[in-house]
Amino acid sequence: MLTAPSARVLAPNPAAARFAPLASLASLASLAMVGLCAVLSAVCPAVAHADARQSEPERIGLGLGGSWWSFGFAGRYNLSAQSFLQGTLGSVNSRDNAGAGLSLDYMRRGKTLTSNSDAALNLNYGGGVLLGGGESVGPIFGLAPGVALEVDLVEVPIDLSLEYRPVLFVLPEPDFALMGLGVRFHYWF
Repeated sequence: MLTAPSARVLAPNPAAARFAPLASLASLASLAMVGLCAVLSAVCPAVAHADARQSEPERIGLGLGGSWWSFGFAGRYNLSAQSFLQGTLGSVNSRDNAGAGLSLDYMRRGKTLTSNSDAALNLNYGGGVLLGGGESVGPIFGLAPGVALEVDLVEVPIDLSLEYRPVLFVLPEPDFALMGLGVRFHYWF
């Protein structure tokens, strides 16, 4: 015999049904992004990074970033010319849970797909964790691998990136979310 909490978990969610087409479209777009990155990485020759602050070691970039999971202030610190730490601190909107969240990632610069005197298009990859919490669900913890297409502008020390980050949620309950498209930009100091 089912108890009330189990019946609630097994009952269909009308709100989720309304957004099912959007979730399917976002999942297809996410898979297309991964495919595009894989193809570009395979067919484009590696070229040198543009001479920009965005890849200099020990530089800091500050800006905004977000995805379907969270949005807020974004920061990046270059560990070397080929690796960096990035994070976002802001609001969390995860299903029925609204609150505060933090994402922290270790990323590597893969190939520079193309570069000229004005900009460079880079393929970055890595992963990290998502931490958050809210009133209705409580603590949130997830693991998020990521791949990003990033444009580094040379004349103005700004980078813009489009990221794909699926999330394996551990808390509040195990779940996997393919819908992980995000954007971010940083101004470099």
